Amino acid sequence: MTQSVLNIQNIEKRFGGHIAVNRVNLDIGKGSLLGIIGPNGAGKSSFLNCLIGVYVPDEGNILLNGESIVGKPTYQIIRKGMARTFQVPKIFQENTILENMLTPVLHVNEKRSALTDKASQLLDWVGLGGREHALAKALSGGQQKLLEFARALMNDPDIILLDEPFAGVHPNLKQVMVNGIQDLHRQGKTVLLVSHDMPTLYKLTSDIIVLSQGAIIARGTPKQLQNDPVVVEAYFGG
Repeated sequence: MTQSVLNIQNIEKRFGGHIAVNRVNLDIGKGSLLGIIGPNGAGKSSFLNCLIGVYVPDEGNILLNGESIVGKPTYQIIRKGMARTFQVPKIFQENTILENMLTPVLHVNEKRSALTDKASQLLDWVGLGGREHALAKALSGGQQKLLEFARALMNDPDIILLDEPFAGVHPNLKQVMVNGIQDLHRQGKTVLLVSHDMPTLYKLTSDIIVLSQGAIIARGTPKQLQNDPVVVEAYFGG
């Protein structure tokens, strides 16, 4: 049996009268690559925000390697082995690419040279090598997503949450992202991948959940979901 790394127990997140995450129960095994799809406004980003501590669920519990992380600040959750990227990259535009990479490890008691070497290796891995001293704002939108992706790996997370990593990205850069995700999966990392890019998502994983109005309405392979009337109703209204 696959070891559970993330156990989500009946979590709910409300904003006034709006339920953004609605009684989600999910057990995620170590080394999984789980796709997350759903119509606009389905609660996908809110769900990721609950996992990483940006939002605190109003109800329910989240166990990371058996330990509850509900109510813990984001920086503590990151140090326990989780990382997240955003649909719109949250990078420091006026800082250099290298400074962006080193930000998550400012607390690490390790030689600066070793951390710089690690950052350079990750930048090479995503095709940004040799640009360490350029300002982040000089990068294209797709390159900024690659920078955020690489930066998320500086703490060697066990779980990586990716929010629309392919949106608005040039096909060549998207392929770099796809290759990176496949590499992480082969390394045994757990990846949760939110995407509207169905063809790419379907190539990456056969385990996909569908969110609608904050709730999980289906889970299965691409073929199963394409033929599921509940999923069709959620996307197309019947």
